Amino acid sequence: MRAQPLPAEYLYFYASVGLNKDLLGRRGEGEWREDFQAGIYGFKSWGPGTVLHTVAPEEMIPTTGSVPALAAAVGPEEEPRGSNQFLWRLAWFADAGADFSYYQRYAGWIGYGQAHEGFRVFQVGPRLGFDMYAVQNISWDARGNYFDNLVELGPGLRWLWMPRRGVEVVLRGEWLKGYYLGRDQRGTRAGAEGQYDDFRVGLSLGVRW
Repeated sequence: MRAQPLPAEYLYFYASVGLNKDLLGRRGEGEWREDFQAGIYGFKSWGPGTVLHTVAPEEMIPTTGSVPALAAAVGPEEEPRGSNQFLWRLAWFADAGADFSYYQRYAGWIGYGQAHEGFRVFQVGPRLGFDMYAVQNISWDARGNYFDNLVELGPGLRWLWMPRRGVEVVLRGEWLKGYYLGRDQRGTRAGAEGQYDDFRVGLSLGVRW
């Protein structure tokens, strides 16, 4: 279940109960166990680069976290002319999202946060956009697990495709410089370095109805 205290904002309190299985067999000998988690999460985006233009600049499709719901019928504005038209945008955007939750399976609170600042560089037709951005990630574990307390910074690129209203596909690549915060109350460091470099490629699908 979840509750939205501010109807105009993407901010939720939630709680869920279910079953959990550790596929690596590290918790509970790999058996199915009852699981519970609860917390708060939210997302906010700003700027003209958070939308895709359709036929004209005043006709726009929200993206990057503000995907409109699936519609029963597709209106004329959803099938614009010039589907392969190249459009320079160079439109700025910024967004931030965070989650802070209690996980029964970890017996502790863990928080995650992510922010992007960048530009929607161009579009190919009304459905496909290309972004360049800076990304910042932060993770904080109340128990002090070394590998869950970190900050990451770096540049990123992404293609964003909306085949239809309510569906968003994102292919991204990011190079990140990571720094552990030094918290090691659970003794999990085991000689690990205090910083690292990482390159990540990800493909995500979002559907809203």
